[in-house]
Amino acid sequence: MAGVIDAAIVTLPLENSALRIAEIRRDRLVVCLRQDDPLALKKALEPADLQDKLTFLYQPQRHPAAHRKLLEMLGAAGVQIEEFSRASHPAEMQAIMKGGYGVALLREGTILEGDLTMRPINGVDWTVDTVAIYHRQHHPKTIPVLVRHFTNKLRKDEKRTASVSRKFPPAPVNDGPIQLSLFE
Repeated sequence: MAGVIDAAIVTLPLENSALRIAEIRRDRLVVCLRQDDPLALKKALEPADLQDKLTFLYQPQRHPAAHRKLLEMLGAAGVQIEEFSRASHPAEMQAIMKGGYGVALLREGTILEGDLTMRPINGVDWTVDTVAIYHRQHHPKTIPVLVRHFTNKLRKDEKRTASVSRKFPPAPVNDGPIQLSLFE
């Protein structure tokens, strides 16, 4: 094994001029909070609503550049994070929120456990951007085709999920992993 990876799926930011970066998904960040939190009465929150309530963030060591970018976006909106606790997975973040320990930022569309809800944030365009990366010049010829197919498949699934979610309320729990076949 040469230790070389042909392609990967990662979260931005990422800067490397030797890599081709193909966006495959963009998810808006929204606030996750308990349904009985007074902020849940609002249809949308203001960035100032997060001050002193945003107490949990994802582990900064998992993606230091994304953590710095998040702190920059929060600061630009007037939200200063002095201290925070760390979580490593959306399920862990939700368990903490259910316990009543503030609010958190999650990807819009994350399946929530009972007693939790999500609210958008007015006046900001905060997203988590997921991309496929591969070397600009030295990659198997199939990689761009697979990335394009994978991206199209995700978009079709998003549209289907969006149309179903308008007809039916979201399930309260995630029953297992989502399976995706590139060759349906």
